[in-house]
Amino acid sequence: MDRGPVKRVTAQRQAIVTALMSTTSHPTAEWVFDEVRKEMPGIGLATVYRTLRLLASKGRILELYTG
Repeated sequence: MDRGPVKRVTAQRQAIVTALMSTTSHPTAEWVFDEVRKEMPGIGLATVYRTLRLLASKGRILELYTG
């Protein structure tokens, strides 16, 4: 796992981090997408998934598997 910095902090990535920090529960990607879309209607679900994957690979968030 690479714990280095996230190289590009885009507005979309910042909005996703803000959404994550606004909850005390473990949100789903869809929840994050819905929250961010309130402020950034043009964001795509794929962007949310890619950013969450990046943040998890950098050790910034934990990914939980349910099933």
